[in-house]
Amino acid sequence: MSQFDPFRESRESLSEVQAWMKHQRGQVFAIAVVLVGALALFTSFFQIDADQVGVVMLFGRYVDTVEPGAHFKMPFGIDEVVKVPVARQLKMVFGATKETAMVDGQGGRRRRYSKREAEEERRMLTGDLNVAMVGWTVQYKIADPKKFLFNFRDIDSTLRLMSEAAMREVVGDQTIDDLLTGGRERIADQAKGLLVAMNQHYETGIAIEHVKLQDVNAPDPVRPALREVEDR
Repeated sequence: MSQFDPFRESRESLSEVQAWMKHQRGQVFAIAVVLVGALALFTSFFQIDADQVGVVMLFGRYVDTVEPGAHFKMPFGIDEVVKVPVARQLKMVFGATKETAMVDGQGGRRRRYSKREAEEERRMLTGDLNVAMVGWTVQYKIADPKKFLFNFRDIDSTLRLMSEAAMREVVGDQTIDDLLTGGRERIADQAKGLLVAMNQHYETGIAIEHVKLQDVNAPDPVRPALREVEDR
């Protein structure tokens, strides 16, 4: 005669639960492996557009520059890719209150300058000790992505300061008549030459293509006096 076991059903149920959990652990593990593999594949693939190159960095250090197309890198953010628009002509506008394009290497960002900031940027002293209000643009391309990204902490501000320094140096050698009459193209060419030399010397990775004077005027309070001189 078999002995009565009041816990038999409980043990059998527990065994069934343990067997089910073991089976589920295998499924969960398999699902986790698939998810991790999919995530690894997703985070290792990247696409570079036709007007860009990709700068690959490992923990912030330069590794390689890759051309347009599909590429793979180390997954899970181990490798970082910065897309640099090397084929795109970029522009900075000086002395304007409208939004000014400033490239960050991944497209561009814009900053709106106040009227006071724009006027301070425009106001320049000429060689004959007159004040001129000068607005201009600088068009450029990124020639060396590695230098552009790594040689300066804030390349946007650096290029802006160099552009302003070059223009002020050239304007400081001109008379007010040179600026207000036919000397604009020559002045723009001289400013471009200085700016090209600065970018080459400091190895910014930037190629200056054009410098253009947009508008040149005397300050509002002295315009009537200049007109009187011109009319004489």
